[in-house]
Formats: sequence, structure tokens, C-alpha cells
Amino acid sequence: MFLCYNSIDEGGDRVPVTILLIAVSLAMDAFAVSVSCGISVPGFGVRQAARVGLWFGLFQFLMPLTGWALGTGVSGCIRAVDHWVAFVLLAVGLSMVSFKVGPIHCSFSLLLVCMMTGTVFCNICPTSEELMDRLDRWVSPVNILFFVLSGAELDLNILTNPLVLLIGVVYILSRSAGKIMGAYGSCRMTHCSTNIQKYLGITLLPQAGVALGMAAEAAALSDGHMVRNVVLFSVLVYELVGPTLTKLSLAAAGEIAPEGRTSARTPNVPDEPVSLN
Repeated sequence: MFLCYNSIDEGGDRVPVTILLIAVSLAMDAFAVSVSCGISVPGFGVRQAARVGLWFGLFQFLMPLTGWALGTGVSGCIRAVDHWVAFVLLAVGLSMVSFKVGPIHCSFSLLLVCMMTGTVFCNICPTSEELMDRLDRWVSPVNILFFVLSGAELDLNILTNPLVLLIGVVYILSRSAGKIMGAYGSCRMTHCSTNIQKYLGITLLPQAGVALGMAAEAAALSDGHMVRNVVLFSVLVYELVGPTLTKLSLAAAGEIAPEGRTSARTPNVPDEPVSLN
């Protein structure tokens, strides 16, 4: 919503149009709920109507007051990026729009819209790094919740079906082959170094967030339950072996230094005495 401060005069006072529109929309919402209560609740009389009106009035007073208090508290933190936050919220809202063009149903993928919004935001907004540093504090709890909920959707019983298990194995092998061969071919065409040609494809094997999001999108299809479980199974396999293969490949390519071997039974003593003076 645009904060339009074109105003109307009421006794010399200037009232923002936005506040007036918000008040009208809240009143219409309360009116619709009140009408629904009057129709659906048997024996709805004046006493019940007064009670509903009292509760509506109380909460419609408290909610804007609470919102104002919270907004005032965080306004200093996001004042420099408030227009970018509005851009992100607007993009997410547009992703929920769907329409029909003749027999064709058109809509936007929330997952892809959010990814592109993040890409545009981080490449255009000059303060994106500062904002992302602040958001990183909340990433771990969100990731835990996301992966726990995704893992809860994995139905191991469906994997007892030989056909589904075969589809999962073929998917894992074909994806791995495609990653490795595609990376190798593109590196050869662009004349990359030998190490990059050999190891880039292996580092691309891990699979997690985007795949889980696409699996959630596919759940609405007729065979969505099977597709979702196959993808969840592949994510489980890739996340078990993918990070280890990626680390070994990066070390073999010389991109990272290999860690020294340590053992709980052998003390990690430096070759030369370390002076504390």
C-alpha cells in the first residue's frame, strides 16, 4: 500500500487518506464477520451483538496500537532499506496472483518469485550485505523448522514399492551423471583448468532447499505424493554423501587446504615447542 498523504480537510485537520482507507477496510471486515455471526449462530440477539461489537472494538483498538509500538521500535533499524522491504513484500504478494487466459490457467511460482526477488535485491540494493548479515541470525532456526517439517513428509513405506525405489535410484544416478558430464563438458568448452574439469561436477551433487521447495510444489499433482517422496529420498542420500564428496573434491582440486589428521588417542602436539613468552 502506498503511503499517500494527499489529505482531506475536516475542521481544519488534515487526515491521511491511507488511514481513512484502512479504517474503512477494517470496518467492512468487522461488518462482514458480524453479518456471518448473525446468520450462522442460532438465537443471536442484541446481547450477543453487543458482545461481538465490544470485542471487535477492543481488538481493533489494540491491534493498531500494538502495530504502531512495534513499528516505532524497528523503524530505526530498517529506515534505510524500508523501500526495498516494500519491494520484496510486493513481489511476494504478486506471486499469489492467478488468472485465466481462455482455457489456460496462469499463475506465478512462489518459490521462483522469491528466488528472483532475492537475486534482484542483493544485486541492486546497496545495503543488502548489511541486511543479510542481520537476517543470518535467524537462518538457523528457520532451516531447522524447514528441514524437520520436510523430513516429516517422507513416507518410508512408499519406498517398499520396487517401482518407486527403482525410480528413486534412476533419478539419483541420472542426476549425478548429468551434473558431472554437464560440468565437464562446459568446462572443456570454456577451456577451464584440468582440476576444475575433473572436480566441478562432483561439488554440485548436494541437493536440499530448492529441491524440497519444488517437491512441495509438485505435491499438488496427481502423482505428487510419489514425486515428493522420491525427491525427499534423494535429498536424504545426497545430503549424506554430497558434503563429503564436495570437501574431498575441493581438497583434491587445491581449492582448500586438507585438514591434518588427528586422533583422540594421539595428542595433537606441535612439531616444535611453542613459547608462551
